[in-house]
This record gives sequence, structure tokens and C-alpha cells, in this order.
Amino acid sequence: MRPLSTPNSLVDTGPDLRRDVVEVQLDDLNGLAEALVDAHNEEDSARIAEIRERIQRRLVGMGWNLATSLDAVLAYARARTDEDDELFAPALALTSMAPEHPETAALLARLSPEARELLACIGG
Repeated sequence: MRPLSTPNSLVDTGPDLRRDVVEVQLDDLNGLAEALVDAHNEEDSARIAEIRERIQRRLVGMGWNLATSLDAVLAYARARTDEDDELFAPALALTSMAPEHPETAALLARLSPEARELLACIGG
């Protein structure tokens, strides 16, 4: 019996897939940010530490292919011009991966004071 396909033919590793993976990571980061706010409000230090660790793992994962991740993060932020609550993750990623990039400061300026405070709390 012939296999339906080879393992490599099932996985498209082109730029669209890599961008999609980064977008999922950014969506996860935004969700983790909300969970971090809740943990801070509940003063749950164990949960705060766990969430911070999960955030760091996402950032490390995005840094493995910096060029692709950077392009995807910038595209994500540019597509969300009126969605302040969605800008936290790209701001965090940019401050981690490319703090000197010209668009990092511009994105930070678009954040709400609450988002900037959370970013400072995480260390971004």
C-alpha cells in the first residue's frame, strides 16, 4: 500500500504558515496578558510566576527566526490600528526582539497607559 503522502508534503513551511504561527503566538500572548492582570488582581504570586514563564517561552520561540517573526509581528500590529487591546503582544514582542527598531517606539506610543504599565511589569 502506498502512503497518502510523505511527511514533508503535509507541512507547508512557507511564509504564510510561519506568519500564521507567529500570529497564534501573539494571540496567546494577549490572552496571557489578560490572565496576568487577573493573577495580579488576585495577588496570586504562584500564578503570576507561571504566566511570566509562559510569556517568556513564547518570546523565546518567536526569537528562533527573528526575521520572519519580526515581519509577522509588524504586520500584525499594522493590521490592528484601532484595536489597542490587541497591541500589547506585538509591543511586548518588539521590545524583546527589536527594541531599537523604528516601529517599536511608535507602537509603544499607541498603547494605553494600562498596557504600558503591564509591559513594564513584565519587563518589556
